[in-house]
Amino acid sequence: MDFYQEPPTPAPRKRYWHPAMWIGVAVAAAVTAGLLITMTSGSGSATVTVHGTMTLTDSSGGVTGETPCNGSGGYSDIADGAQVVISDDTGKTLTIVQLTGGVGFAGVSCVFDFTAKVPAGKSYYGVTVTHRGTVKMSEAELATAAVTLGN
Repeated sequence: MDFYQEPPTPAPRKRYWHPAMWIGVAVAAAVTAGLLITMTSGSGSATVTVHGTMTLTDSSGGVTGETPCNGSGGYSDIADGAQVVISDDTGKTLTIVQLTGGVGFAGVSCVFDFTAKVPAGKSYYGVTVTHRGTVKMSEAELATAAVTLGN
C-alpha cells in the first residue's frame, strides 16, 4: 500500500488590480494621447492669427449703403464675400478667406473684416484683396492687417 498522495493543485490566483494601478494606467493613456495630439498638430508649426480690416474710401460715390455697405462702380468687387489671399515671401498661397460685414460711414467709407490663421516665421506676408494688388507686411503687421483702397 502506498500512502503517498499528490498534493491538490492549487486554484489559480485571481489577479487583483488596486485602484491606484487603474489610475496610473489612465494617466499614462492621457499623457500618450496628449503627446500624439501635439505631434499631429505639428510641433514647431506655430501660427499667426490675422484679424484684418479692409477699408474702402471713395468720396465720389464708390461706396453704397451704410450698414451693410459695399463698393460700387469701379469698386463693385469690394463686397461681403470678396476673396482675400494671404501668401508667403515666395508668393505661395497660405490661405484664402473672405471679407465679411461691411460697416459704412457717411456713404464715403466701408470697412470689412477678415480673419485667418497662417504659418508663422515667414520673412514677410502678402495680402491681396480680389485683384487689387498685394500689400506686403511683416508678421507683426499681419496680426492686425489693415488694408486700404480708394481716395
